[in-house]
Amino acid sequence: MPNRTSIEIFQRRNLMTQKVDYTIDMYDDHDYVALILDGDIVHPQDLLQAIERLIRETHREDIHGGDAEKVRDMLDRLVEDERGVYFGSNTYPYSMIKDTLSQDLREVYFCPKCGWESFDDVNYEADCGQSGCDGKMTETRDEWYDK
Repeated sequence: MPNRTSIEIFQRRNLMTQKVDYTIDMYDDHDYVALILDGDIVHPQDLLQAIERLIRETHREDIHGGDAEKVRDMLDRLVEDERGVYFGSNTYPYSMIKDTLSQDLREVYFCPKCGWESFDDVNYEADCGQSGCDGKMTETRDEWYDK
């Protein structure tokens, strides 16, 4: 059984360009990953925001590649083992993070003409499908839901 997972947030400044970005480092006995966050997005201020951000980043394989899968695996191990985490210099029990870990993010497609929504994977610009609507499923939004 692995030890507790650690999550750390770091601010990085490029000394040449002065550009600032943030990383979330997550590690346990099995994996280590450092996700570089977009500089224009506010960094998480507390553990629950950090976990929400990690969940959001697991859906960005196009940016993080295999690191997104590592984060998913570590989050899954937290749930399976009902383990808490180290965040900064504090220890947080599983009971404090389990509700956040039970959430996930899904992409919802919707028709801007009638507002009809679909959680299924549809082809972008597919016909709406609502009776009497000739619109297209051209818009998407992210939605948090219970797994």
